[in-house]
Order: sequence, then structure tokens, then C-alpha cells
Amino acid sequence: MRIIVSRPLARSLGDDLALELAQDFQTYKMDQANEFGRIFGRDKGFLFPEVVVKQGMRHVHMEEESVERRWQAIWDRNGPQEDYTSDKILVYGSMPDVAYPAHLHPIMLVDLLSPKGHELMDDIVGMKAMGEMFAEEAQAYSVRLPSHKWIYA
Repeated sequence: MRIIVSRPLARSLGDDLALELAQDFQTYKMDQANEFGRIFGRDKGFLFPEVVVKQGMRHVHMEEESVERRWQAIWDRNGPQEDYTSDKILVYGSMPDVAYPAHLHPIMLVDLLSPKGHELMDDIVGMKAMGEMFAEEAQAYSVRLPSHKWIYA
């Protein structure tokens, strides 16, 4: 499974952190049943805005210092993935238009919403812009891959 980091996210994180995030996310997605609760928590689709929902974009909560003790307590009681929440949220989406078999569609890491991830997700204008940016990045990846630098795992 190929994990691609959007160019805006890669610019904001820097190449090394972007690659580390892609590798961690790849490990999580390849063994989600055993990997949630380590770095990534609740993972779900969006209910709004429409452009984000139609793109099939999702978001996953990430561990951060403020939730370490709570996540450890959930881990200790073998709690469900839904209990692992935080205000650090990674937005991602599958890229079905890229020419791969359906089970191998690449996933693009779109943006990291932190701090105040939930507040940022409630910003309809900002989320619409993110949905449009995801569509543009997915198109750019499928068309310009040979000539542009991309970070992926």
C-alpha cells in the first residue's frame, strides 16, 4: 500500500517528518487491528461538507502529549478504537482515480489539524478548501509523478 504525503503537508512538516508520518501511517493501515492506540486512534469518515464526503476523505485522531495517560488507560483495559480521541487529527483520502487495482489505491495524507483539530474540522469553508486541494493534489500526483518530487512510503 502506497502512502503519499500531499505537497502542502510535506512543506509544513519537512521531508524527514513527512516520511516518518507516511511510514507510521502505512504500518497502521497494513495492520489496523493491532496498531490502533499506538500512534493513531479513532478513524472515521466526514459527515460534511459535501465536497469532502464525496471525495471519501477520512480523519484519524493521533496521540499527543495531552492524551498519553488517557490513551494508556484505554490500552490497559483493551478499549475500542473509537475511544482513542484527541485534538490532533490527520486528514487523508484514497485516490481511486490513480491507475492501480482497487485494493492498491494509494492513500494521500492531506493535512494535519493541530492544535484544535475539532475546531478546524468545524470550519466549513476551510474544509471545503481542503477537499478541493485534495482533488488537485490527487490529480497532480497521477499526471506529474515522473517530474515532481513526492514523499511517499
